[in-house]
Amino acid sequence: MKKIEWKEKKTSLGNAIVFSAIFAVLGVFVGANWNSWFSGFAPYLGLEATVSSGVDWSALDEVYNKLAISYNGDISTSEVIEGAKKGVFNGIHITGEWVIKIICSDYFKDSYKDDVLKELFALSSANVANELIIRPGEYWVTATADNKFALMLPGNTTLKNEGVIRLRGNNLTSYAVLATSGHNVKIEGGTYHGERNLHQGTTGEWGHGIRITEGASSVTVKNVRVYDSWGDGVAIDGNKVNTDVLVEHFEISNCRRQGISVIFAKDCIIRNGNITNIQGTEPHLGIDIEPNSNGYCENVTIDNVIIESEKGIGVFTALKEFRTRQVTIRNCKVRTTGYAPFYASYCSSEFIPLQN
Repeated sequence: MKKIEWKEKKTSLGNAIVFSAIFAVLGVFVGANWNSWFSGFAPYLGLEATVSSGVDWSALDEVYNKLAISYNGDISTSEVIEGAKKGVFNGIHITGEWVIKIICSDYFKDSYKDDVLKELFALSSANVANELIIRPGEYWVTATADNKFALMLPGNTTLKNEGVIRLRGNNLTSYAVLATSGHNVKIEGGTYHGERNLHQGTTGEWGHGIRITEGASSVTVKNVRVYDSWGDGVAIDGNKVNTDVLVEHFEISNCRRQGISVIFAKDCIIRNGNITNIQGTEPHLGIDIEPNSNGYCENVTIDNVIIESEKGIGVFTALKEFRTRQVTIRNCKVRTTGYAPFYASYCSSEFIPLQN
């Protein structure tokens, strides 16, 4: 049984009448499970609840469907249903595994507060196949030494971001605004702001916007905007190979080290994007395909990407021992006052600097 802690808050007589009518209708369907459902709807009575484990949202949706058919009041059924779904959570910490297929920032009354998005992400699970929706607005998150990924997206999840996510300043040398190491992940839309202008330290170069890492697979990142990273806009790295990665229709700007880093990847496509103003610390690269000593990069395609920068190299790929294989670059435009548009060294198999 869930443990619920609540305290009384003041509410208007009008609100009490409306909410009483709504809960009277819900009570017909919830019946014997009323005590369990109450924890989810407590905010509508002006209560604050703390819930330590989840509910099956699909069962709740069934209640909403029945309500839509039977409710004949002055309030439209759509208003009742959508209103009931908004603001269910207020000032709570999510624990345990939840079964909610569609998760929305509207469910949180206090989504404007720092790190409430972490509670939103805590509702998702690789075992459920979630769709996680972030409504338009500005959301602040933090990264710490114990939790260097401000937001971590599990596998089997589609993130549809309509908002702007901003990272609070820190003194970390390595972090990410958003990261995933899961399988079957889609990141669609949204703006991700690093904390370059708020950074509290002077060292490190691995503060990334979006990080695909540690064996992630079947990952798509599209229609995103990444700005002001202390390190890279997007990094594909880690100690395990990341496979089947697509990054497309993107805008990356004003990152301190690199636009995109491909460090440990197989079957990776980067296409139809813009990278601008990459400068601040070496090597100032637009796209860097350069595995570490424990990894490799294989079958990487860069297609129709525009890179404009005052420093560095547009696209760089090089490493001894021929651990960079099958790199194709085509239809790209590079404008730089740095070293060169393209640089390739120690690459085996096919490398095409420019193909029209």
